[in-house]
Amino acid sequence: MPGLAGILMTGDGALCGDDLRAAARVRSGLARGGRGTGILRQARALLLGEIPAGPAAPGGEALGVVLAGRIDNARALRDELADRGERPDETDQAGLLRLAYRRWGTEVAARLEGRFAFAIHDAADGTLLCGRDRFGVEPLHYAVLRDRVVFASDLAALLSWPGMRRVPDADVLAHYLAFGFCPVERSPLKGVLRLPPGHWLRAGPGAAPRCERYWSLPAPGPGRRPAAPGEAAIRLRARLADIAARAVADSPAVAVLATGDAASAALAGAVARAAGAAGRDGIAVLGLGPAPRGVPHWCEVTPTAAAAADALSTIPLGGELVADPDLLGLHALLAAARDRAGYGLVATGGPELFLDRPRYAAFEAAVKRRRDGRIQPAVRQGFHATMPFVRDLYGDIVGVASDAQRLALCGPALIGSLLFSPVDDLGTSLERADESSARDLAARLDLTHGAPRLLAGLEAARLRDGPALDAPFLGRDFAEWCLSVPTEQRTGSWTRPGLLQAAIPEARAAAMPPAAGRLDHWLRTSLRELLEDTVASTAFRGRGLFRMSWVDRLVALHLDGKQAGGALIWTLLCLETWFAGVIDAAPALRVESGRDPAGDALLAQGAAA
Repeated sequence: MPGLAGILMTGDGALCGDDLRAAARVRSGLARGGRGTGILRQARALLLGEIPAGPAAPGGEALGVVLAGRIDNARALRDELADRGERPDETDQAGLLRLAYRRWGTEVAARLEGRFAFAIHDAADGTLLCGRDRFGVEPLHYAVLRDRVVFASDLAALLSWPGMRRVPDADVLAHYLAFGFCPVERSPLKGVLRLPPGHWLRAGPGAAPRCERYWSLPAPGPGRRPAAPGEAAIRLRARLADIAARAVADSPAVAVLATGDAASAALAGAVARAAGAAGRDGIAVLGLGPAPRGVPHWCEVTPTAAAAADALSTIPLGGELVADPDLLGLHALLAAARDRAGYGLVATGGPELFLDRPRYAAFEAAVKRRRDGRIQPAVRQGFHATMPFVRDLYGDIVGVASDAQRLALCGPALIGSLLFSPVDDLGTSLERADESSARDLAARLDLTHGAPRLLAGLEAARLRDGPALDAPFLGRDFAEWCLSVPTEQRTGSWTRPGLLQAAIPEARAAAMPPAAGRLDHWLRTSLRELLEDTVASTAFRGRGLFRMSWVDRLVALHLDGKQAGGALIWTLLCLETWFAGVIDAAPALRVESGRDPAGDALLAQGAAA
């Protein structure tokens, strides 16, 4: 699926030939070769993405609009605009966005549903409005330079604009080493920010860009009364059936990528039933582990080291930095789905909404111990002679490396960043957590602060030739309804099944070996040569990021089978792949003539200018 990119001139300068040549490179480098990516050139802005297909307004069009992704409530918006005298095109979503902005201005972002990122330049006043969907399924990065604001879906595309520097941000890398992903608002490149999910950005001449939130997760409802027995399960079953029916109706061949959790099994079961009711046989369920009871069309996929190699090769394509062993199963499913279907569904967000991750139970137990006044801190804690903050407990559970490990690991280039704890990015609301709300709060942190990790699988699919993935659990209506159900109903208990199991009897997590265990094995076998070559390389050892004696010991203990360190070693491998493919990579110098007609046209315009 194509992305978007652009430049807004905020100083006294004007677009020049270098900007136009860079736009041709960016267009070629956007996802899937830039196919379907149009180019809009205005006096002080250059926009790339899906552009309106309809005619401009009489007398010239002052609004330049580009869109990436999809607007799900397009029909409702068209009906509302038609009632106000507009005539939106039935198939032109970018044109619909232009009409909607004329009508509602900056409020347009809050009126859109779906997975989207957009940029709107108003030539009349020189302002730019960018927006991103509520869960951030479509990426959007930006940087404020001396005389311009540049933006792009991917970091790799952003680096093609003039003036962009390839300098890593040490503080962000410290966060990455702790958790395996970067903060939700920052990128691993210094000076490059990520527009957070559910936000819009406004920029213009003579003023600093302003970023505002237009949506956030609904606040927990204290004292919510549980629904009648079975009522929530009935509603969930109906919602899943509706999602499945739409998916089966919209595509002749649908694949469900089941990653082994209960939400994946529930989604697969609903799609299989919808396909059976519609008499459709173009359905495939690709799953990790054996088929759950009652789910037909199941094809078991066994992850191999090729999934890890695929994950590494994806990093330079988009420029994002994420290391999570649990994502390797999804890479294996994506590879298996490439020749089976053009459209796929994945249960991303489901385990978080239904509190179905082991770490949520671990966090609840840790909070309970933290609140138990009978438990006293150990003497060996030294100057930390108090019980740890609740946010530290959460960091210990979800983190890749502990504070002690990072202190021993980091070299001169990162040691200064250790003065600030990455856990501080999680905020202080954790300190008010109690046992009853701990699971819900941990899941909310994953849905907000952990969004880069949560969406990494969808990013990989967007950057590869393969099925376009949809994540129906990350729709606003579905997510808000799930969060309105009391925590105890979503979780279940020893005597009562959780909401998923009550609604879909076959919703059971698949029995399969932990992803970390598979990765530990691959690093000792199939990936051993890659690991040893990386650690021995001059580039890796000369970056000053790590204390190499500590890294050498970590790798040696792992390869000898004396101490498993696969998760942390994988984090280092992903980081070095990012350095080699993003920081060290030389930018493209030209676009081959004849390969990109729109790019050639831009170059001709630049030469004439």
